[in-house]
Amino acid sequence: MGMNTFMGVDLDDRRSILWLLSGAGVVSAYCTYRWLRKPAEKKGPPVDFESYLKVPTENPSLAAAKRVAGKRPAPTDFESYLKVPDPQSVTEKFSSHETSDDEVAPPSHLKPVGVLYGTEFGLSREVCEKLCDTLKGTGEYWPLLMSMDDNPQGMDLNNFQALFIACSTQGEGVPPTDSRPFCSWLHGPDAGAISNMRFSVCALGDTSYTHFAQCGKDIDARLETLGATRVVSRVDVNKEDWIAIDGWINSVVSALAGMELKSLAESQESMNFKKASVDTQGEVTYSKSKPYLAEITSVTSLCSIRGQDDKNTIRVDIDLGDSGLQYCVGDSLGVWPRNDEKAVQEIIQFMGWDADQSMAMPSWHYKLQGARLKGESVSLKDLLTICYDIKAPKPDILDILVEDGSDARVADPATRAKYLGERHVIDILQDFRANENSKLTDPSALVKKLRQLAPRLYSISSSPLASPSSVTLTVAVVEYEQLDKSRIGVCSTYLDQRVSEGTKVPVYIYENPDFRLPDDDLTPIIMVGPGTGVAPFRAFLQQRIRSNATCGENILFFGSRRRDQDFLYGDELTQWQESGKLSLITAFSREQDEKVYVQHRLREHGELVWRTLEKGGHFYICGDGEYMSKAVESALLSVIESHQGKGMEAAEEYVKSLVASKRLQKDVWIS
Repeated sequence: MGMNTFMGVDLDDRRSILWLLSGAGVVSAYCTYRWLRKPAEKKGPPVDFESYLKVPTENPSLAAAKRVAGKRPAPTDFESYLKVPDPQSVTEKFSSHETSDDEVAPPSHLKPVGVLYGTEFGLSREVCEKLCDTLKGTGEYWPLLMSMDDNPQGMDLNNFQALFIACSTQGEGVPPTDSRPFCSWLHGPDAGAISNMRFSVCALGDTSYTHFAQCGKDIDARLETLGATRVVSRVDVNKEDWIAIDGWINSVVSALAGMELKSLAESQESMNFKKASVDTQGEVTYSKSKPYLAEITSVTSLCSIRGQDDKNTIRVDIDLGDSGLQYCVGDSLGVWPRNDEKAVQEIIQFMGWDADQSMAMPSWHYKLQGARLKGESVSLKDLLTICYDIKAPKPDILDILVEDGSDARVADPATRAKYLGERHVIDILQDFRANENSKLTDPSALVKKLRQLAPRLYSISSSPLASPSSVTLTVAVVEYEQLDKSRIGVCSTYLDQRVSEGTKVPVYIYENPDFRLPDDDLTPIIMVGPGTGVAPFRAFLQQRIRSNATCGENILFFGSRRRDQDFLYGDELTQWQESGKLSLITAFSREQDEKVYVQHRLREHGELVWRTLEKGGHFYICGDGEYMSKAVESALLSVIESHQGKGMEAAEEYVKSLVASKRLQKDVWIS
């Protein structure tokens, strides 16, 4: 998966919006006194989301009973929110324009610079938005904020006198989903030589992954190869290290101060960008920014819940209808969630705002193809429900709450990070008595400090051979206590408690090219997937069993608490085992005095593991990347050392060769 992606659990996501100006293909930009851009449309009346999004509420205990019984509440009609275009425009695709909320032409003395991002969950955009805000604050520059997603066919990089880039890395070193076409163009033959362009790259990643920040590193090297001049050394950022990010931003601003750059007036010819035409013909293509509205056909519990400490996991079946969406086993489904209505209402009531106040729908919000919004304005309640993250606060929120920065709770970076990490937005508003803050009488002031509500990724648990027009997800329902408060996962509880059969949710396919079955079905495979980590392996098994009756040996190490409580897909796995199609090795940690996990079983069956690897077998790990994956890799290394008999150094080289030949693959996440 990715830098902060997951399968089966909710993660804190990151993003906010300050302003955005980008075009389809090569960016549209202002020139001297005239800028080529999409005309501003008139604002429509507020949209009442209640008519299409509100789901019935019920007693949680009753809801749980219904889930176990396989029954769901009455369906919710999402489509009533949409306005279907007239027949002549059904094939119209949404323009990838995302113009600034501020439609004021810039003064001609400002110096234009490009700012480009590639992001999966929004952190890269957040970095670039802060850079843009800082540059505009100097009164010297006019930054053009662009997305790789909006430029799949690339751009003429010689149009930029300076270009600054922030890009995240997904999985084992691949670009963000919708940024891959741009990156393919950049690394391909069509990206021509660059002259006189200065650049710098902020490479975002997670040191828990082998190919840390690889996408940013590759972009940095490629731009240098093409002839661009690096003016600030690349910065590799681990997770949300804002000290490193701010350092990069400050270095960029300082470097610009020493450059001779042309103003908008002086660069009229060289900055005369042409907007790429928008294709209005052909089939609709769905993506993260243009998701498909898919129907949920069933939601069922996979666990037997007996006490308050028991954790639930659900199976969610989703119909892809006539979308044409195709996937491979190993891919994930992105789901755009909604915040809990009660959490939204808590913020509004505490701040004393009007829930029905008309607010502008952000231009960056995903577009539903084949339909258009009824209006450009929405109520405050609905804005906070579908657009913004009210769980994971941005550090910027403290800028309007702590005037002198001397508050002991956030006095230094370490205490600030700890404070923010433990709290939701409402907690911070309450702690700092934000309802008494004159700066927050208008909700817009707070909204500007919030991240975008990001999509969640779930590994697909089904094979297209078994269900070509639908997908199955395996979702761990996240509920926990923190600071003496009950917390819930945004998307997992949305799917478990706030949707019903027939509800339509925005989805897209997230390709995971680094988690694939062997090309030869006869190749044996070893799969290690405790808990919801079993999800993609159910798909693997369906694929291999259905495609070839004589496929290679399938070995699965599965773990959970108890066989009679959370043996996910236990009946299916047992049936495959009894028919000779699967070698199933289980670790139920709570069924004996001493806890046993999959890494223990791996060591116990070391001879089987070694023999399979020596036959050319592939080894897969899916699940928690912070603890489980490391423990499994350590056990694997121990097994290899023991059976190879050549010492630890040789064992480490053996593992490296497995990785290099793509015989060791991981789909892990950090929660």
